Amino acid sequence: MSASAELVQCWASDLDELKECVLEHFSPGGGYCEVGNDLHSVTMGSAETRLTPGPDDASWHADLFHAGWHDFPYKDVPVNYRRQVAA
Repeated sequence: MSASAELVQCWASDLDELKECVLEHFSPGGGYCEVGNDLHSVTMGSAETRLTPGPDDASWHADLFHAGWHDFPYKDVPVNYRRQVAA
């Protein structure tokens, strides 16, 4: 797996913490949804992680994206329902 510089900086370059976060969010019980070929984490914050398959389909690239949960029309979606709304 590779990661964008923005995502690594978000974790203060602590790659072990970043790895644990990715494993937690994208495990079978994690809070993520599929958007096309990408996997998007669904968290309480507006900055979330996106996994995009690599060109060989054997690797992933992790990047930061801004989900907009605090903006209209999604600002009133309760945290417990964000995964269903994202899907």
